[in-house]
This record gives sequence, C-alpha cells and structure tokens, in this order.
Amino acid sequence: MMVFSAFGGILFGYDTGTISGILRMDDWLRTFGDPVSGTPGHDLRFELPTALESVVVSLLFAGTVVGEYHASKCVSPSSY
Repeated sequence: MMVFSAFGGILFGYDTGTISGILRMDDWLRTFGDPVSGTPGHDLRFELPTALESVVVSLLFAGTVVGEYHASKCVSPSSY
C-alpha cells in the first residue's frame, strides 16, 4: 500500500514539473499564445498571457483535487 502511495507522489511531482516545459513549447505557444512582434528582421514570436498561464497551472491542481475526491468515493463506497 505504501509503494502505491509513494508512486502516486512521484507521478504528481513529475506532472507538476513537466507543466513548465509544456508551457514553453513552441507548438503550444503558437496554438495558444499571442503574437509579439520582435525586432525587425527576426521571426514573429509568441507569448502566453500570464493570466492564461495561471489558469492552466491552476486547472492542473484542480483536476488533482477533483480526481482525488472521486477516487476516494470509488475506493470506499460507504464514504457517501
């Protein structure tokens, strides 16, 4: 039982750590970011607004909380 709990903690930490890399991926920024004009002669670059970045990170945590609640109901049906 403790091994499963430890593995869940590792996955949660890995999940949280990878979101920063995903938010900086070029394809992600082109899809969800706003175009920002760079210096003349350089390519157009994209940036993610800080409000949208905050929402993405917050939804990751909110999904964890909701998933934990529903998982506890599946494991212990008498907890309703």
